[in-house]
Amino acid sequence: MLFRFMRTISLMGFGRLSCKPRTSESRDSSHPRGLHNVTCAKCDMDVGVLSTERHSISLFKWQATCETMTHSRAPTAPECLAATLLASFSRSGSAKAVVLPIFYESPVEVKSGDIRPPHAEQVLHLWMLNTSISYSSSEEAEGPKNAIKLLYRIIDRDTADKLTEPVTSDIQDLSFARDALDQSISYLDQSNLLLPEDQRRYNGFKVGLLIKYSDKN
Repeated sequence: MLFRFMRTISLMGFGRLSCKPRTSESRDSSHPRGLHNVTCAKCDMDVGVLSTERHSISLFKWQATCETMTHSRAPTAPECLAATLLASFSRSGSAKAVVLPIFYESPVEVKSGDIRPPHAEQVLHLWMLNTSISYSSSEEAEGPKNAIKLLYRIIDRDTADKLTEPVTSDIQDLSFARDALDQSISYLDQSNLLLPEDQRRYNGFKVGLLIKYSDKN
């Protein structure tokens, strides 16, 4: 698999990667957090993030495949978000988080009357209630699934900043790829409909289920 970055590197399991700037904008050091998108040279799909500040590359597990000795199913975006939340909970002990979309370019100003892009300023605010539950539904053919039960709502960036800025805040600040965050929110909305109608909302939040990764799912 070939990728477009800023230089040529090699990654175990992926072979040699072709890395070069995608556009002149990708060299702009003013990008938030020095993040740039990593794109497959064949299908032009975003498959990761290059951080010029950390000198690191992060590949999205749900967008990349790697030949291994075992034939495990690749995790989905919601499953990766669940793993991210559990890892954050394990480190910090906090069950609350705001998940911000990773912006590859500087935010574009939206004029009055213009249609705002679907990912613009969309931040997921959530609170994990139970990190290990098992559920089954007549709407899904598969058997019982392991999941996280949580409260969630969509907020804007300004609200997210106000929640995380105080020194005493117990809300974790996490980042996730824009498309993957959008997929995860759609999944949460679908899971919300699986619950009894009188249990779908609580104090301005929706109640959702975020499935954990398993080869059986």
